[in-house]
Amino acid sequence: TDCMKIIANPDSPSGRFHSIETIEEIVKKSKRIVVIDEAYVDFANENCLGLVKKYKNVVVTRSFSKSFSLAGIRLGYCFASSELIQALMSIKDSYNLNAITQYAGIVAMKNYPIMKKNCEKIIRIRKFLAKELIQIGFNVFPSSTNFLLVEPPDKNGKLLYEKLKEKKILVRYFNNIPCLHKYVRITIGNIKDTKKLLKAIREFYAKII
Repeated sequence: TDCMKIIANPDSPSGRFHSIETIEEIVKKSKRIVVIDEAYVDFANENCLGLVKKYKNVVVTRSFSKSFSLAGIRLGYCFASSELIQALMSIKDSYNLNAITQYAGIVAMKNYPIMKKNCEKIIRIRKFLAKELIQIGFNVFPSSTNFLLVEPPDKNGKLLYEKLKEKKILVRYFNNIPCLHKYVRITIGNIKDTKKLLKAIREFYAKII
């Protein structure tokens, strides 16, 4: 919008974490509010919270939807300068969160170590899956999220999507985004499901490559 810039970091669908230096350059050059959406940041090794302390025009937003697996409650929070927080509080809805959502958020934060442990497991499986896919011949984008954006060896994302769907394995194919037709996005599951996915992929490409 005219009053702000919004940057997803890590972003979707690539999963890339844009360096703090890159984001800071944008902030320095901007006379507007810069909102940094860190919905996936718990799967990354860095974050941009330090920029909140350095710049009064920075807002960092986070969500319970990804790392806490609480997408249904629509709960999030932000970090910003005291001036920006006061401005946001002055325009927020009086009842923007119901009691059940608030309670769920409190319980989730009390179990923060469980979330961190689960994120660490997802990161390990993400690295394993990326390594295996590269060996098969995939182009795998570096990811700091709970998914991988990948380009199959034959550069046909739709075909891979359809073949996996036949085996009741669902990946994301971006049918409505032409520039992404070569790719699919794979959400990181548990190790059992990941090995099942790899088995199906190997069997398919053994027939056509």
